[in-house]
Amino acid sequence: MKKFLCLFLCLWMLCLTGVTAMAANEQPYAPVTGVQLDKSTLSMVYGGTAQLTATVLPADASNKSVTWSSSDSTLVQVDANGKLTASKDTAETPSGKKSVTITVKSVQNPSATAQCVVTVDNDSATKMSQAFQQILSMIKTLFTALQTAFGDSAKQFVEAFTDFVKKLIEAVPKTA
Repeated sequence: MKKFLCLFLCLWMLCLTGVTAMAANEQPYAPVTGVQLDKSTLSMVYGGTAQLTATVLPADASNKSVTWSSSDSTLVQVDANGKLTASKDTAETPSGKKSVTITVKSVQNPSATAQCVVTVDNDSATKMSQAFQQILSMIKTLFTALQTAFGDSAKQFVEAFTDFVKKLIEAVPKTA
């Protein structure tokens, strides 16, 4: 009987030690309590892209997986990594600004969400402003190149600049 009791106690201690060791190696379960986005509002133009970044809380949450959705995916699409793409501008695109809500949701805790309101602008003034910014950038690049190529030769500089401006005017879309 003593041998049986000793054997039983040894097995019990061995099992207790193994269970304690396994429990020490397990990661504690940390439920998701919230989700945050790096932006709460964002402006885009048709055909443009942007990136949103989600942060799952707490930092040591067990499952940091999220899903993304758009309130109007015909206007702004969002991929599994938070990359936004505004639809291409077409003749049928309504003028003015349109808003879409992008939502990110925790897979583990669907009530943990965050949102960003994205405004897509199809205003002709905005388009013209963007076109002029591109033109300004092209002019700066041209001046630098001409200065490097021709130095102080004014006649060649003026001729080259005049040709550039003519091509630039032809390239700018006509507005109504």
